[in-house]
Amino acid sequence: MADEQIIKTLKMVGLSDKEARLYFAALVLGPTKIAALALEAGLKRSSAYPLVAELVQRGVLNRELQGIKEYLVAAPPEQLNSILEQRKSEFSKLLPELETLYKNTPKRNAIRSFQGLSGVKAAYEDLMTDLKIGDYYWAISDHSKWRSLDPYFEHLKLRRTLRDLDVRLIFQDTPAARHNLQSASRYKEQIRLLVPTVRLETNTIVTPHVVLQHILTAPGRAYLLRDTDLVRTQSEYFKLLWQALGQKDLQK
Repeated sequence: MADEQIIKTLKMVGLSDKEARLYFAALVLGPTKIAALALEAGLKRSSAYPLVAELVQRGVLNRELQGIKEYLVAAPPEQLNSILEQRKSEFSKLLPELETLYKNTPKRNAIRSFQGLSGVKAAYEDLMTDLKIGDYYWAISDHSKWRSLDPYFEHLKLRRTLRDLDVRLIFQDTPAARHNLQSASRYKEQIRLLVPTVRLETNTIVTPHVVLQHILTAPGRAYLLRDTDLVRTQSEYFKLLWQALGQKDLQK
């Protein structure tokens, strides 16, 4: 791995740029004096003193006596992992407060866009965060395309089931969609099919809180809409289509 890539990774653990360079320099040099350490790290010695003191306090660098002389040595890399775990623990304690602040943030008339598969997953997580027991989750989609994108979406079905939601799904008529009819009750779903000539490239979800538009073609993108009037209107459109498809089924 190139030196700069190592520095970048060390910064991701929680070290500043200068701290990362000092630790990397200590790994390269072995037991050393602060002057040589600062020189290897490309820092002025005067600026290295407080940084080294902080790294020693955090256990990233150690002071080692060899005879009557004191040297600085890098702590084992495992020590950095313990620092990372500590940061994760501190963040976990803070997470409930952050979630409360997020949920209470005014979101009326907000439209957010998400790019790529990881972004699309984040949009679904945002949608799932808002859902409460008994809420409706209504979707119009090509189920086979949606499900094949990533195992995440199959797992999402299981999570959705545990919420005890009013799940109504309108699918493009495909063999996969017809197969899904057989397991609908297990996932607490109601499913109706569009006419076979309809082709969909999006997954549209309507809940009491948001409308999610997920473009299914690669690389994938999604739009999360929190406009109250738009959510209400899309809900009404869905109900009209749901009723029309139900009447079609009765006429068969």
